[in-house]
Amino acid sequence: MELIVVDGIDGSGKSTVAEWMAEHYRSQGQKVLVRAHPSDSFCGRLSRRSLT
Repeated sequence: MELIVVDGIDGSGKSTVAEWMAEHYRSQGQKVLVRAHPSDSFCGRLSRRSLT
């Protein structure tokens, strides 16, 4: 399993780039899952705290 993280400030195009990448890898026959970081959920806040 490979993991690719796209990070950046709000409005920088992260979702757009992630979808472009997903389309590319799917066209190569790869399975792709695109997930947004759940920063507003309990788990998201907990994981954010563990990273800072």
